[in-house]
Amino acid sequence: MTTATHVDEYQLQTLLDALKMDALKNIRRNLNLKNMSSLRKKELVQALAEHIPASVPERTRMMDLQQYTSIVALMTKSGVMPIDQIALEDVFYLSSIGYIHPSEQDEQAIVIMPNEVMKQFFSLDPKDIMAVVNRNQKVSNILFGIVRYYGFADLEMVKKMVEAYLEEEVEAEWLTNYISYLADYYGMFYMKDGYLIHQTIRELDSFKQVLKAREDLKYYPLPAESMLNLNRYESFEKIAEMTEFSQFLQEKYSLEAAYANELIEQFLYKVQFGHGLQEVVKWFGEKVELQTEKDVNAIVEQIAKVVNHTRLWVLKGFTPLELAPQLEESDKQAPVKNNKIPRNAPCVCGSGKKYKRCCM
Repeated sequence: MTTATHVDEYQLQTLLDALKMDALKNIRRNLNLKNMSSLRKKELVQALAEHIPASVPERTRMMDLQQYTSIVALMTKSGVMPIDQIALEDVFYLSSIGYIHPSEQDEQAIVIMPNEVMKQFFSLDPKDIMAVVNRNQKVSNILFGIVRYYGFADLEMVKKMVEAYLEEEVEAEWLTNYISYLADYYGMFYMKDGYLIHQTIRELDSFKQVLKAREDLKYYPLPAESMLNLNRYESFEKIAEMTEFSQFLQEKYSLEAAYANELIEQFLYKVQFGHGLQEVVKWFGEKVELQTEKDVNAIVEQIAKVVNHTRLWVLKGFTPLELAPQLEESDKQAPVKNNKIPRNAPCVCGSGKKYKRCCM
């Protein structure tokens, strides 16, 4: 971190000079600059001072609206703003490619955009860039939606989904590069072996085995509005049952709202990974005090209601209630009434088995 004085002194080479060699090498790697590994610090600083501004036009065309908004905010503040006014992922990523530099001014933590970088951004056509970043934002939301609702999907399916929601064709190479760019920027998903995968999934085999039994099942067709207007900071789709469960935890166990919501998010990830009802209830028992059978039954009821209405990865984005009619071949039953789970409905734990053969 440097100590800044006047905006006129925020020259790129000066800011690079203040960095350690490891940080300079990191910027070089993140910009994919080749044949520079043997350069000494002074030589590397000079090379980066040339290549960082030159990379702006191409990099900007990969940004989504949220990212570009942070850039515009810096430009309107002459390249200097308090660090707490910019999203953490923007700080991490933009500093990793040398576009901004954390610093300090009047004992306040700030970020600086070097003059040379800012000049490059000012040289771009705003209308052209806005058209690009708005389209990118749609693609970004779709990708976040795919991993939120389905957990993972092969890249061919991802391409089809993106094209369907955009209502236009996209180049496979561009999409692959864009996924890689977003994965580096946000870290919420990654690519491996031809798949787009949620960050929490480190091994796909068990998921693939479960989905083999559902090869004929198509992915749940999420409305375009849900995908294109997705809030990427929500791990799961907000449903009334979650709000009710959160309120229950707050009132019954005197939990803060933020903690109650955190517990619900954690338990839903457990469900997505196939944890059974008994495991989940035991886990809740470690977080809150389940003193009586009545307490256990009450929390099981809440869990069942939430899971029944949650889109599960092992059900290709369907909720257990939506898929139940397709699995109940001989004795179809109505959706859950009085918070009871049909015997032949998919188990609330997400195992893929019928409720009567699993947690019941």
